[in-house]
Amino acid sequence: MVVIGQIISLFENAVLRFALPLYLLNQTHSAALFGMVSACSFIPMIMLPPIGGIVAD
Repeated sequence: MVVIGQIISLFENAVLRFALPLYLLNQTHSAALFGMVSACSFIPMIMLPPIGGIVAD
């Protein structure tokens, strides 16, 4: 049951990272805002796994 919840959570996060920048682009027509939000959505995926690996070990 926990695995299914984790899969759903990961899927929702991916959808949000994809849909939010597109929504902002549609509403504001600003490519700079689109790029900034897209880049910021990947920062946690780059910064947190090394810290999580250290904590897990």
